[in-house]
Formats: sequence, C-alpha cells, structure tokens
Amino acid sequence: MEDQFVVRQVHTSLSSDSLESAHALSVDVGSPDSIWSIFSTITYNKGKHRASVIRMMEHFMTHETFRKGLSNYLAAHGNKTAEPDDLFANLDSQYLLDFPNRPVSVKTVMDTWTLQSGHPVITITRNYISGALTVTQERFYLRRSGDSTDTHDYKWWVPLTYTSNTNRDFLSTTTRTWMNSASSQITINNLGASANDWVIFNVQQIGFYRVNYDAQNWALLANYLNSESFTNIHVLNRAQLLDDAFNL
Repeated sequence: MEDQFVVRQVHTSLSSDSLESAHALSVDVGSPDSIWSIFSTITYNKGKHRASVIRMMEHFMTHETFRKGLSNYLAAHGNKTAEPDDLFANLDSQYLLDFPNRPVSVKTVMDTWTLQSGHPVITITRNYISGALTVTQERFYLRRSGDSTDTHDYKWWVPLTYTSNTNRDFLSTTTRTWMNSASSQITINNLGASANDWVIFNVQQIGFYRVNYDAQNWALLANYLNSESFTNIHVLNRAQLLDDAFNL
C-alpha cells in the first residue's frame, strides 16, 4: 500500500505541483469569482498533494505522536468547523509533550508547505576529500516562462533524512537535520560516507521534495543500481531516483 501511494500519489502530485500555475494548499477565497479563478485540473490533484504533505508530517512527528495529536484534534473539533491552525495546534501540543526539545513547531513547518505554491528541489553537492556536503533548496519548476513576474523568495522547513552505502539504513525515517525557511544552504560535516560510497537523501521519499546530486554521486548510484546489489536500496528510493532523474 505504501509503495503504491508513493508511485501513484506522491509522484503524480510532484509533477502537477511543479508547474508555475500551481497554487498553495491553503488559499483564501472571498467570492464565487475568486473560487473559479483558482479552480482548475490542478485542483483535483490537491487531494494527493495534501495526503503527501500529511504523510511527511506524520513521519517527522513520528507515527505515534501524530496519531495521538490527531485523536485530540478529532475529540475537540469532531462536530465543529475548524481551520488548519486548529489541527496544527492540537498536533503541536502532542508534539511538544512527547518531544519537549523539538526544534520547531508543527505550525511553523506546515505554514511553509501550505501557504506557498510548489515544492523544493534539494541539491546535494559533496566534497569527496573532506567528506562534507552542501545542501541547497529552491523551488522546483518543470518549466518556467521567461516573463514570470513572481518574485516570492520560496523557502521551506525541510525535514532531511539520508543514508549512505557505508551505513545503509532505509528503515528509519526520523528527521536527521532540519533545513529552515531562512536558509537556502546548509553544510553537513559528519555524514560518514567515503568517497566511493553513494549517498541518498529523502529516505523512502518521506519528504515532499525532489533531490538532485552532483555528477559523481549520480554516477555512484547508477553503477550500484546496475549491479547485483541494487535491491539493497529500498524500492521506494529506487522509484524516487528514477522519477527525480527523469524530471530534473
């Protein structure tokens, strides 16, 4: 079920959300005309988009904390009208209870995913001598018109998960590093991968974003995928690598 969700829902949503005409998940409307102005074929895919972003939220909160927070929300608002902030408040109360040292609130993270259009592409550039790597984020466009007037500075709170051939772990989807919405670039110094090892970001494609790598890491991944050991890479990450490579 999880495998099918990623291929049929996440990949489809990433594709439709990469257009310049994509709009945010949460949009204020004040009249019938404004409703029609945002209604399009892309709107049909927003259900998949929402589900993909909620899946990401569940994993950075952990399944049990998310489940308890959602139960609290339903108990408080089950027979009432509610807004996204009501959901985020209930989830964050549980998140803070279970993780008192959480680095960021649920609302702070989710506002960057629900109030902005599109999604990021995370680019990984490795220093094969020092072992450090640079992570950058920017909005991903499949195509962009040359006369675009959009000047918004798109940045997200991005939950980063990663693994390498040396320390393969495709089971843990716990966030290892956060990229905050004030940063377009961060450095990770202690990944623990040798120069001959591939690295993969976005374990099981939990995060709603694409990943690009420098040419050498892509080559390491391609060689490994063409070897008899290719099944050591999780099936969801194999699907992710193909989908990202075809769209970048």
